[in-house]
Amino acid sequence: ASALYSNFLTMCISFSLNHGSVVSCLAYASAELGSSLGGVGSGVLYVFYALTAFLLAKPVVSMIGPKNGLLIGVTGYCIYIAGFLFAVLVPAMAWPVFILACAIGGIAGGLLWPSQGRYFARNAKLYAEHSRIPVDQVNSTFAGMFAANYLGFEMVTKVLATVIFVLFPSIADFLVFTVYTVIAVASIFSILSLRDLSEYGTWDFSFETVSTQVLASGRLVIEDIRLLLMVPFQVAFGFCSSFVPYYVLGTVIAGSSNLGTTWVGLLSAIIVATGAVTAIPTAYMANHFGKPVVMTIGGLCLIFAGFIFFFVSDTQLGTWALIVPYLVIYGFGRGTW
Repeated sequence: ASALYSNFLTMCISFSLNHGSVVSCLAYASAELGSSLGGVGSGVLYVFYALTAFLLAKPVVSMIGPKNGLLIGVTGYCIYIAGFLFAVLVPAMAWPVFILACAIGGIAGGLLWPSQGRYFARNAKLYAEHSRIPVDQVNSTFAGMFAANYLGFEMVTKVLATVIFVLFPSIADFLVFTVYTVIAVASIFSILSLRDLSEYGTWDFSFETVSTQVLASGRLVIEDIRLLLMVPFQVAFGFCSSFVPYYVLGTVIAGSSNLGTTWVGLLSAIIVATGAVTAIPTAYMANHFGKPVVMTIGGLCLIFAGFIFFFVSDTQLGTWALIVPYLVIYGFGRGTW
């Protein structure tokens, strides 16, 4: 049982470090690569992410197994992160190479999360059987472990960027993306060391099998009205999760005379910290007042993230006094999602 526990912890740390490096790079996409390349690259990333998750994730993960899915996902994310480093080192070739890296990163992300879900469930089930603990209790414990690592390492990787910009301003862009690339490569070897948990995949690539599973996610959205009703909230979060890194971090903060690129990492970590701190109060509210109430408040926070720009200029928002409350409010909306 202890080996299974250690195996799950290794997965949590590896996954979280890899993902933390990715979202940290995403925060610097527009600030370091420019609004055009950074914006187009992020758009390509999300388009391929959505298409893969919607059409390919279920059949591919079922065929190759969750461990291989994790391995492909973190490897693809590593290529995405390395694309930032290449764009900084070879500006003349930045556009084609970085856009290709973003497409690969999007496909990787679409496979990574379903793989993590299946691996999580399998590891928890086996640990429950070996330790004779109810599987529901194990799932709850493992979920807490994963959340702590996921949020914790995302904060660490984001704050790390600000530390590098403060200590090594002349080579900060090169050093930041180098460190993130090294972390991502290390996570690949860590994922390789995981146990396969006797979940090998079907390796059935027949047309009948593939065609049956390709649109499984789409059919589920249509058949289950609850998922369909969640679409507006997902759209709102999708807009904000693109708008905030691209415009708020990349233009408002990076272009501010009061803040600047140096503080992008630290300020983006506030979003994560808010989600972590408000997780327990949010759960309490959901249990006592109902989930629709919490989702409504979270949705209003996401609306605020864009609506505020009708009343406040970039210059006004680009100050410590306003940007911190703004990021806290957005962070609550993100945490609700």
